[in-house]
Amino acid sequence: MLACARYEGAMRRLLHAYKYGRRRVLAGYFAGSALQTLERHAPNERFDAVIAVPSGRGRLLERGFNPPGLIASRVARGLGVRDLSDRLRRTDGGRSQSLLGRTQRLARERTRFSARALDGRIAAHVLLIDDILTTGATVSDCALALKSSGVKRVTALVLTRGSMRP
Repeated sequence: MLACARYEGAMRRLLHAYKYGRRRVLAGYFAGSALQTLERHAPNERFDAVIAVPSGRGRLLERGFNPPGLIASRVARGLGVRDLSDRLRRTDGGRSQSLLGRTQRLARERTRFSARALDGRIAAHVLLIDDILTTGATVSDCALALKSSGVKRVTALVLTRGSMRP
């Protein structure tokens, strides 16, 4: 698991502007940060595809876009690989975790995501993109769904890593 920055200060304000202020132009900045993080911390890793953590239907309607999805498409282009974000979907309707505490997040059902079958030759190693990591439950659930669909290896890259009080 790789993180571009801590969820604090300027990065927190930028991420809020992007997600809640609908400043889509920031997707380029975040994708650049993601690519720099990969170059710095995983220069020899080769990915077959990039997949974004999907937003729920309600969030998509509310925002008009999936924040990790815009970044994932740019990262895929930068790496010269396919964006297979359409292969992963939410099965829980996308209930926001931001309103839940650590214990509640970790106790949630582990099958919140499903993935369409992926041929291991096409996507043996997938880069999973998300915006904020706190407990790790979301990326863990996505990785489980991807592996059960045929992916051999999942590396998660998050824009920010935060911490939660218990």
